Amino acid sequence: MILNVKQNKNFNLPIPFNESAGIETANYFKNLPIYIEALIVGIAGCSPYLRKLLIIHKSWLCESILTDEFDIISEINDELLIANDLFKSLRVCKSKMALWTAFCDLSGLWDLDTVTQNLTKFADLVVEYCMEFEFNNFIKFNKFNSMKKFDRSGWVAIAMGKMGAFELNYSSDIDLIFLFDDSIYRSDEFEEVRMAFIRMTRAVIKMLNETSYAGYVFRTDFRLRPNPSVTPICLSMDSAMRYYESHGRAWERAAFIKARACAGDIPRGNDFLNRLKPFVWRKHLDFVAIQEAHDIRLKIREHTATKSEKKFFGRNIKLSEGGIRDIEFFAQTRQMIAGGRDASLRSPRTCEAITDLKKSGWIEKKDHDSLICAYHFFRKIEHRLQMINDVQTHDLPMSSR
Repeated sequence: MILNVKQNKNFNLPIPFNESAGIETANYFKNLPIYIEALIVGIAGCSPYLRKLLIIHKSWLCESILTDEFDIISEINDELLIANDLFKSLRVCKSKMALWTAFCDLSGLWDLDTVTQNLTKFADLVVEYCMEFEFNNFIKFNKFNSMKKFDRSGWVAIAMGKMGAFELNYSSDIDLIFLFDDSIYRSDEFEEVRMAFIRMTRAVIKMLNETSYAGYVFRTDFRLRPNPSVTPICLSMDSAMRYYESHGRAWERAAFIKARACAGDIPRGNDFLNRLKPFVWRKHLDFVAIQEAHDIRLKIREHTATKSEKKFFGRNIKLSEGGIRDIEFFAQTRQMIAGGRDASLRSPRTCEAITDLKKSGWIEKKDHDSLICAYHFFRKIEHRLQMINDVQTHDLPMSSR
């Protein structure tokens, strides 16, 4: 049994906010160990969203709990591989992923890193399936001599932000940049190929974003691409590279610290990111870089400052002073300043970056420990807030009742 309290010393039982709802839901489950029933009471008694999923996926959950070495990502991959209706299957798999993640997180079976990594692996998987589906669907009816195989098409999704760093939260949006390598296509078919990838990218967005009776998969954000107000949803690598070399800004340098090719033609995506390294990582420490980092922080504070910062109830744990965003930005600004000369300071993951800064003497151990402790605490609270109704929120409740 995968959820075994005897083997898991960190086993937790959430305290139900609505105990009657929790008990009513647990009555749907029979012949499970008493501690699993207690866990169901706690989960269903705290989250209307998870209560609904518990009832929908009762048989699947019972079978999964009783399976040794159950791997949710492998199961979802197998399910999507044989899906006849990908649109529906993606949404069913998303609800299973949400339920299993909540079970493993709230029970203590998964620590924070395991939670965020599995959520990100799921996001990678579904973006890959959507891209391959739309590519294969397109080439059935459109013939390009040089557009033959999906994984060598030059079309790639670059994961940014928390997805790029394998740090997705429970109800996270995903930040993506879609690119295609124009160098592998003939110049006389460039425009037609460009429009094809734009249409395919739009179809992928619809597949991920659209809400149906079965829910949605991921809300997607494409505003991190070059000059998003005027550029298409999918850019050629050449045009993107020219933009960053001539117009790239400090916040874009910071964003690419976490960038990762996550789906599609990953080798060509990695090649693009390698060519972009001189833009992200400046070899010479200069006062302009320091001032840019300082200016970014001031703009963030000006934009995100909230009146509730001095209060507990209603406080935004991401945007308020000392919250998640502050901790992430603390690490990224120092990476921007020193990472060009010291490659050991380039980790995309927040806690790893903070630890690397301590090892290199940029911060003291007591500051390192405080930042890591606060980051883990806020991220765990973030997940529990979002589990209640599957809403991308970072606001604490307005009262204790």
